[in-house]
Amino acid sequence: MFKEICRDEKLVLVNPFNDLRLREAKTKGSRKAVTPDMIKRILALGAMDKVNDEARDAVFICLNTGCRPSEVYVVEKRHMHLTVNVPYFEILPQGRDLKTAVSERRVVLIWVALEAMWRRHKAGGFPRYGGNHNSMTRLINKFFKITSLLMRGTRYTGCTMVLKIG
Repeated sequence: MFKEICRDEKLVLVNPFNDLRLREAKTKGSRKAVTPDMIKRILALGAMDKVNDEARDAVFICLNTGCRPSEVYVVEKRHMHLTVNVPYFEILPQGRDLKTAVSERRVVLIWVALEAMWRRHKAGGFPRYGGNHNSMTRLINKFFKITSLLMRGTRYTGCTMVLKIG
């Protein structure tokens, strides 16, 4: 900020903050990673049968792509490109702010994510929740807690399920 003010005001001053470093903040607690064993349990035949179709498909898409639930629930049918050589969907701002600049992207679909996105394409997206990812995420976390598909302390957050494995 000091440097910007000096630049804007055309001031030539020694920056008194040059050698100042902030202490690294302690995290409130890290989320536990989802293990390959947990993923096998989630994907086991019938394991997700008691969750509604939209929530189940969202889990499969997040699990297989690393996307955040808030990115998946708002995908519109027109942003699903499933008949091209490499099927994908687009994550776009769509009237909301994305978490980071690199969050706007194309996400390749394979395996369970592709199957789930085909179902969502036929259904017109995720109409049940109207883009409200909080209520769907609460439902999924409650389901995982009741069924013990995830170990204690692990929360469903989408990208955590893929990025911290192995």
